[in-house]
Amino acid sequence: MFFPKLTVDDAKDVKKLRNYGRSNDGENLWFNQPHLLEYQERLKITLFCSFHFENYPFDFHKCELNFGSSSLSTKLVRLLPINISHQKMTTSFGEKSILSTNSPEPFDIYLIGNKPFEKHENGYNFSLAGMEMHFYRNDLSSVICQFFVPTATFSIFSLVSYFIEPNMVPGRLALLVTLELISVNVYIAVKHPESRGFSYMEIWIVGMQIPIFVGIFEYAFLLAMKRFQKPHATKMIQVKQNKILDLKKPPISFDEVSKQMDKWTLIFCLIYIILFSVIYWIVALNQIQSMINSLDE
Repeated sequence: MFFPKLTVDDAKDVKKLRNYGRSNDGENLWFNQPHLLEYQERLKITLFCSFHFENYPFDFHKCELNFGSSSLSTKLVRLLPINISHQKMTTSFGEKSILSTNSPEPFDIYLIGNKPFEKHENGYNFSLAGMEMHFYRNDLSSVICQFFVPTATFSIFSLVSYFIEPNMVPGRLALLVTLELISVNVYIAVKHPESRGFSYMEIWIVGMQIPIFVGIFEYAFLLAMKRFQKPHATKMIQVKQNKILDLKKPPISFDEVSKQMDKWTLIFCLIYIILFSVIYWIVALNQIQSMINSLDE
């Protein structure tokens, strides 16, 4: 009697599960009705699957479980599409996917049947079949509330510093530095994959900190200008026969310069925050839409 021996692609470990009772081999073979000839074996398979978190938190991942004969070519063994059963639901190739929501990880997992295919190896074609597991992140709303909204709020609050008089150094500088420190602490406190590299999270936090840094450096420039400004000497102007003999244009005051710089820097930062947020979320929504399209396909 022929018993097929199959090999799992990219398998880290394959363990045979045992049953309770006298028969501990974990295998079953049926001859009676309604089975024609059915062989069953329970296995626990651990797979290698690479996750790439560059698009975190708008990332999605795909893992494949494929198995087939590595010793008998397609002339002797050809696999059919597999049947996937999970939580009283069943699917196969060409049918609707099954959603698994009991994962301990922050993902919804969709199980999709693959079309059987052939792999050429050592001059022979071997038949393989299997399934795909699509991982879609389900904690995006919590990331938005815990990270995106607070950091954007701190960036907007930094614009308040331009309404504080430049002479009030502790109030203006303390506001900007405090907002910067809180923003960094929020970024550190959010749980995220450590191997993500420079992801959407880093793009957002850098973009939201730019208005804060601009406010700090603009105020530092004003303080430096005030610190190294030469004192204005009082000069006597003689008037003779209703004619001004020596008249020079008075220098621009520090208050006037600071008001103009604060006004234009405020306008620049406000426009920057709006444009950056719009462009960022357009790109992010396109990424989310690609996730949905991949699921539909």
